[in-house]
Order: sequence, then structure tokens, then C-alpha cells
Amino acid sequence: MMGVLLLFGTYLGYSQYLEYRAVDAMQRLRLLQQTVVIESNLVPQMAAANKAMESVREDFPRFQQERNSVGFLNRRLQVFSETLPGVRVMLVVNSQGVIMASNSPSVIGSSVAHRAWFQAAAAGNNPGRLYMVEPIRTLINTFAMAMVRSMASPSGEFAGAVYASLEPAFARTVLASALYTPDAQSGLAHGGGTLFVHEPERKDLSGKNLAVPGSLFTRHRDSGQSATVAVDTVYATGDQRMLAQRTIWPSELNMDQPLVVAVSRDLHTMFEPWRRAAMQEAGLFAFVSVVGCATLWVYQRRRRQYERSAEQQEAELLLGHSRLAEAQHIAGVGSWELDLVRNTLVWSDEIFRLFEIDQSAFAATYEAFLDAIHPDDRAAVNQAYTDSLIHREPYEIKHRLLMPDGRIKWVLECCTSDFDDQGKPLRSRGTVQNISEIHAAQTALQQLNAELEQRVALRTQDLALATQEAQRLSAAKSDFLAHMSHELRTPLNAVIGFAQLLETDTDPPLASGQLDNVHDILLAGQHLMELINELLDLSRIERGSLELHIETVDIAPLVVQCVAQVRTLAAQRGVVLQVDPPGGQAVQVDPLRLRQALLNLLSNAIKYNRPGGSVRVQVDLVDGAQVRLVVTDTGRGIAAQRQGELFQPFSRLGAERGPIEGVGIGLVITRYVVEQMGGRIGFESTEGVGSRFWIELPCAGGL
Repeated sequence: MMGVLLLFGTYLGYSQYLEYRAVDAMQRLRLLQQTVVIESNLVPQMAAANKAMESVREDFPRFQQERNSVGFLNRRLQVFSETLPGVRVMLVVNSQGVIMASNSPSVIGSSVAHRAWFQAAAAGNNPGRLYMVEPIRTLINTFAMAMVRSMASPSGEFAGAVYASLEPAFARTVLASALYTPDAQSGLAHGGGTLFVHEPERKDLSGKNLAVPGSLFTRHRDSGQSATVAVDTVYATGDQRMLAQRTIWPSELNMDQPLVVAVSRDLHTMFEPWRRAAMQEAGLFAFVSVVGCATLWVYQRRRRQYERSAEQQEAELLLGHSRLAEAQHIAGVGSWELDLVRNTLVWSDEIFRLFEIDQSAFAATYEAFLDAIHPDDRAAVNQAYTDSLIHREPYEIKHRLLMPDGRIKWVLECCTSDFDDQGKPLRSRGTVQNISEIHAAQTALQQLNAELEQRVALRTQDLALATQEAQRLSAAKSDFLAHMSHELRTPLNAVIGFAQLLETDTDPPLASGQLDNVHDILLAGQHLMELINELLDLSRIERGSLELHIETVDIAPLVVQCVAQVRTLAAQRGVVLQVDPPGGQAVQVDPLRLRQALLNLLSNAIKYNRPGGSVRVQVDLVDGAQVRLVVTDTGRGIAAQRQGELFQPFSRLGAERGPIEGVGIGLVITRYVVEQMGGRIGFESTEGVGSRFWIELPCAGGL
């Protein structure tokens, strides 16, 4: 039997190891997916800001030649900063570093020649390169990160730069969208190692340099991989986490430095459900060991069924996540502008690529734009645009594009328009984003959620059946204990009775040694009877059939009687009993059960004490409504790591092999009867110093 139980225990441990691996793999995949989500939200906004910077750079020579061009350019920068999410400040500087235009007029004319970003743009003089400026602390004690594009003269010399700072609040919003559990954290760092934003917000982390030897950031950067997942101490926060990192370096932006996004989870919280399941299975294993081989065989069969189901669910879940990851690719975003006065339509290169139209063959008109839309969606798009002009409100709409070869693309179109003082529309501007992969991913996600809900329902049903079986077995065990205890009491009463007859029989009298043997028989029989009575009480408790007779009881004489009953035991153990004189308090209790509970606390305090130790009994009034009985001893105390086992049946905290008698159910019965009488029990203990147990009962007023 022991061999079978050992093999079964090994099997349970291995299955929990597989469960642990499954949780680990699933969380790694989930964290990587959240980094993809963050990237898919950040890159389009960065691309939009870059497009705005390029348009300003391309038009800057024309602005320099026109009158009042600076004011118009300032307004244009202001419009960009207001319409581009995440952009706070936009600047245009000349080759000497003097600010020529800005969405904040107060800084025009200031010099930024000393700034590192200007010097980098001037030294590089690469109009095709997008310079990513490391985060710096601003005057309002926040950190800002910026993008810079250099401008070149017709002769190729450095002519200035366009600057756009990124708003931390927008990045924080994007990072917060990936926090799918309360313990999750996310961050965005510059490729040089400076942390830009951390969510949840921690001002002590912004600006921290992560590029230190051995840090997770450094290991990710040096790995050469675009995405990594690691479990280790996070350098920024100093705690153990599972951290997924992804390098954001889109080729179309030609950035000089990448960005690194990270999403992490606390290891303790992440594996807490697994730990709870492991503890439950450990308890079930102990229970099965007591019940026997038949129950063990049933559990093994169910365990094998569950393992096969778990492996199948794990495989399906990993497949579903893989499909979802493939569906969530970065969306391309293009911009367009329609001059309603001249009826001319200007598209960015990205829209031509999105619509798969040759620029040389495209007639730039609104009608030509409608021709590229799927015929079934054309009327809805036209109506949405018409309504926006009538109501003077922006709009956004999802619709399809029909490719020349019959392929379908889903796009998200956003538009806003300008009007004159009489309400006549002048021009419309908008963006078109390819959301085909997002649309497909949403469809796959809905299907996956439906499958997961079905699996959860099946697992819940299995757990309910297992709970019913455990309850049935517990009831069978309680009936067995009650039956066996009753069966044992009859012969034991006979043994005790005959021993008492032998003890009192004087014709002829027993020899001294024989009389000592009879005394030993009586003591052993009485101790065994107490154990049987406790087992009967335990079985009644588990069946819910332990009856209490509540009445008003004066606490003082009851305490005196209990102390008198244990004085002989205290004297044998060399323990001093101290009793503070109780007052005239009365409680509503079952006197027999209260005496049983107090005697249990007193006998434990004496048995587990040290020679020459002491036990003190106190009766206090708490808040005028509760009477508290306190038993304090100077014994060995209870180790902190084992105090949670104190009220568990048959748990003696390591005293099983010692000379002190007992089976470990007295405190279980004591707590039950105290709580059934409307009271509560508690304790405080320090190893090597002693313990303090107390019982609080409802006060019935003075007698």
C-alpha cells in the first residue's frame, strides 16, 4: 500500500509540474501578445507624427518665400499638435538652431543649438533618418521624448530640423491598455536604455537608465531578437517578475534608435491559482491515503482523465493564441487632403500602397476615391462624408476596399473638415488605416472566447462532481468513526469495571505490585475512553449532530471547578497554577461543553509546559458585551510556520512521537463548541517563551 501511495504521490507532483509549465507557457505568450498590442497602437501614431514632420519639412522652403508664412506655419504646427495623439510640442529650427516656428509661439526666436538633439541632427545631416531623442526631464519635472527630422538645402547642406516631442500621458494610456490583470506592469524605454514611461505611474522610475550590465533590458538588446521573455529580478523595480520585451524599430520610419516596450507580471500572483490547486491536491492525497486503496484507484482514474483533457486544452489554447498573434500585425496608416474649392485630392504614398493604385494613372478626385471602395460600402462612405459636411462634425467609418484581383481589405477612415465664416466647406483632411489583420484577429478572438467559455463550463462541472464525491467519502468516514467508537466503548467499560472491582476487592487483598498494575489498567482505560469520547464528538461535529444546551452560567464557579480538576496533573508535572479571582460575570453557554473546552486548554497548557513553569487563568470583561477566558503558559510555544496547523484534526505539531499523550482533536472540538455557543477562540504564541489561548463568549449580565 505504501508503495502504491508513493507512486501516486509522485504522479501528482509530476502533473503539477506539467500544470506549472503550462501556466508559464501561456503567460509568456500572453505577455508577448500585449507587447504586440502596444506596438500596434504606438507605431501608427509615430508614423502619423513623422508624416506631419515630413510635410512641414517639404513645405518649409515655400513658407520661407511667402509673406506671413511664419504665422501660417505656426497654425499648421498647432493643428498637427492638436490632431496627432501623443504630440505635445512641434518646432522648426534653422541651421543655426534658432526656433523659426512652433505650436507654442512663446518659444519662437529661442536658440536650441546647445541641445543634443539639434547637434545630432546637424552632425548627421541625413534627411532620411528619424532621430529619436532620449527622454529628458522637463521644467515641470516630467520626462519627454522627441522625434527629429533634419532639413537639407538644395545643395545638400544642413538647413535646420523639425522637432516633435511625444506626450507621456498618451504613451501611458497605450501602456495601460495592455494591463489585463491588477499585478501587470508595462513600460516604454528609449533604445539607449532610458525609461520613458512606466504604468502604473511611478515617478521614481521615469528617466532611469536600464542599460546596465546583466539587466533584462541589456540582455534583450544584446540578444539580437525583436521579442524576448525572461523571468528574473527586474532592475527598475527590484522584484521578481516575468517580463516580455519587444523592440519597436519599423523600417519605414528609418529611426536611428529603436524603442523597447515591456509588459510584466508578478510571479507570486501569476502562479497563485496554480499553488492553490497544488495545495488542494496535496490535501486530497492525504485524505485518499486514510480512506484506502479503493478510493485511491478511483482518484487515479479521474486524474488521468483530467490530465488528458488538460493537455488537449493546452494544445488548443496555444494554437488559438498563435493564430491570434499572427492576426495582430502592425496597421499601415495613410493621409489624404481634399480641396473642395478646386476639387483636387492629394494622397500620401501610403494610401497609394494601401489601395494598390498606380500614382501616375490615378485621377486625383473624390469620385476616383469612391471608385476604389467596395461597391457595397460606397454609399455608406459617401453618406458619412456628406453628413459630416452638413453637420460640421468629424466622422470615422470602417469599410472595405476591393482590390483589382478581387481581394478585400478592411480600413478605418477618419476625417475632419474646415469651413469658412458662412459655413461653406473649404477642405477635408483624413487618414485611412489598414485594419484587415485587426478585423480578422477580432473574429478569431470571439471564436476563441466562446471555446474558452465552453471549456470553463466543462471544468466547473468536473469540479462539482469531485466535490460531491469528497463530501460522500467524508460522511462515510464520520459514520465509520461513530460506529467504531460506540463498538469500542462496550468492551472498554467492562475492562474499566473489572479493574475497579479488582482495585476495591479486599478478599484476598492484592499485592502491592498487582495493585499498581490495576492502577495502570484504570489510567490507560480512562485515557482510552477520553479518546473515544473525543472521536465521538468529532464525528458528531462532522455530521452536524452535536447538540448544545444553552443556559445562563456563572463563570466563576465553573473556572474554580476546572482548575481544581487539573491541580493533580499540574503537581505531577511540576507546574504552578495561578488563578486571578474572577468577578460575577455570567454567560449564555452549554456548561458541560464550556467545561470541556476550558479543561482542554488547561490540560494542554500543563502537558506542554516545562518543569517549574506556570499556568495563569484570567477572566476579563471585553467591551461590556463579551467575557474572555485567558489561559497563559510558559511552555515551549508554537513555531510560527506551524501555527496554521493548530486547529487541524489529528495535527500535534511534531509531538506525535513524544511522551505526551493525545491524538490532536481536542482543539478542533473546542473551537467548534465555542463557535456554536456564539463565541470565538484565538491564541498568541512565541517559540521558546510560551502561549496564550483565549475564549470570548457572549455576556449574559451579572448574577
